[in-house]
Amino acid sequence: MDLRILEKHPGHDEVMRAAWLNQQKGILERAVEKGSMSPFLKSIAGEAGAKELLDEVRSTLLEFKEREVKPMSIREKFEKAGQFDYYEGPYNDLSWNTHSNVNVLLRRHLRFVDGGVEIRAFDPISDVEMDIISDVVAGVVANSLVAAKNITGEGASDCDLGLLTQKLAKFRATLRRYD
Repeated sequence: MDLRILEKHPGHDEVMRAAWLNQQKGILERAVEKGSMSPFLKSIAGEAGAKELLDEVRSTLLEFKEREVKPMSIREKFEKAGQFDYYEGPYNDLSWNTHSNVNVLLRRHLRFVDGGVEIRAFDPISDVEMDIISDVVAGVVANSLVAAKNITGEGASDCDLGLLTQKLAKFRATLRRYD
């Protein structure tokens, strides 16, 4: 959805950066200020410059807030991308069947057998589920490729390899700003 939004609204990269920094802020706060017991977060807290990075992240987020740039919910992204039908359909179906719902636990991980319950961890998904997933992924990938092509700017339909390489470099440079 972010690619589709970027195609129509080039300034959306700041919204994406705000979301990314907001995630960083949460991790850094838990690591640096809240004394998490997680070995991963403890290792971050021990890094030189972690507190300074947290301060920098907060400062940038404050600048974004003053300009009313804020992360978007998933629903808002689908709406702004003009793809709300994907949100109401395949996205909700995939979420329903993956996000720690009791239906997933019962269908994928528990089998009632003679004398009790069998716990299963990695049962294969059905052909119907695979068809749904592959159809949705194919559509999303195709739309993403179109959006990425459109984002690269002028002459996007030109297939010259040198021009394509320049466009990809420009696109990668944009993405690297958020590494």
